Amino acid sequence: MAFETWLFGAAGIITHRSRATVPSLDEFLIIGPRDRGCWMSIVGIEMAERTVLPEEELQGPHVKALTDAAGALVMVDNDLLSYRREKVRSTTESNILTVLAQENGSSARDTVHSLVVGTDLTAHHAGPP
Repeated sequence: MAFETWLFGAAGIITHRSRATVPSLDEFLIIGPRDRGCWMSIVGIEMAERTVLPEEELQGPHVKALTDAAGALVMVDNDLLSYRREKVRSTTESNILTVLAQENGSSARDTVHSLVVGTDLTAHHAGPP
């Protein structure tokens, strides 16, 4: 399932890159985390540690919420760190900075602050009580 999830996200991102279009924020939030391979990483860690979480627990609301939050944090951090390289290569279509800048009618530079505040809030609320 992890491979299929990644493939779905990658196909969405490849479609936008091949057309030089930027996905809407809603579309990006569906395909972005999948393209980053978060679930593939989880499966890899489980295999390496031999610590497989039963599917019913993995899909439970609390674990799913934490996993989704962690995936969003990884995606945003990845996009923040890779933006400069993508800008040089003219491949920023699938970067959250470009998506949010387009959505809000602002520059990528102005969007960085909002993303950092958002990731800080997400990390704070997803962490231990």
